[in-house]
Amino acid sequence: LHTDGSYNPNFPNATIMCCVSNSVSGGETVFLELNKLVDILKRDDPELLEFLFEEEILHERSGYKNKKKILYLEDKKLKINFNYFCISKNNTEKSLINVNKFFNFINTSEKIKKNITAVKLEEGEAVFWKDSEILHGRNGFLPKKDSDRFLWKAAIEIGV
Repeated sequence: LHTDGSYNPNFPNATIMCCVSNSVSGGETVFLELNKLVDILKRDDPELLEFLFEEEILHERSGYKNKKKILYLEDKKLKINFNYFCISKNNTEKSLINVNKFFNFINTSEKIKKNITAVKLEEGEAVFWKDSEILHGRNGFLPKKDSDRFLWKAAIEIGV
């Protein structure tokens, strides 16, 4: 589970993903609503939740750098900025420990798994989402040939 533009302060605010083909078993796009994430963390690890709202974390990739809190409020709306694979090694040791704890939590918590919505796109279908307003990811799949699962994905700016 991640956001796409965590490392780029000027990343477009939304994503569109369109399915060209998807004949594999698995490969669903998965979503986790932020209010569900926060509710689970409030009960299961309030200290980790506090860290996510208080500590600014540096993300880096492809020459881009972006430092902000993982969870934050913007215009009274809950937002998130997180991609484990773009976390900079230049964060403090304490921050890196807590980022690893969060990554492990969202990948192993049964409560998180129960609150994930999986969307299996069929040929010709599309899905949009606001990148900083929901976590997304993908279930694993095993293709039998190239392009068994082929989706076009683009970052777009909506509502500006």
